Amino acid sequence: MGDTGDWAIGGTQTLREKTVEVLRDALLNQVFKPGDKLVERTLADRTGVSRTSVREALRELEAEGLVTRESGKGVFVTRVSESEAAQIYEARVILESATARLFAERAGPEALKLWIGPSNGPRPPTSPRRHSFTPTAWTRCRT
Repeated sequence: MGDTGDWAIGGTQTLREKTVEVLRDALLNQVFKPGDKLVERTLADRTGVSRTSVREALRELEAEGLVTRESGKGVFVTRVSESEAAQIYEARVILESATARLFAERAGPEALKLWIGPSNGPRPPTSPRRHSFTPTAWTRCRT
């Protein structure tokens, strides 16, 4: 079946779940570009699973909107229009704003310190402060 490399499937998930996960990661990490045709045989060879498993995985990825099936032509990586991309970013702004608001409302001083870190005074505009939620900080603010 060819060289499976680091795409080989293993572990405790079902074969379909593993195949979906591997292909989803490949799509999200842009191993395949928008508009690329996804050939079942090639994907089966690269993942080391049957074409049936690949077909099932592609159906699930199609339901998620990551791939598009064109009748008589095959399966392609979904292209996102400029308008769709703008809508996605608008939704992210809403969700991330709500997350930050909830964190600020629910976090205690200890969780805020974990998230923000020690205060070293004002930072110059050339080095903006970027934050991300740590699992510890998020867990502590949910209570």
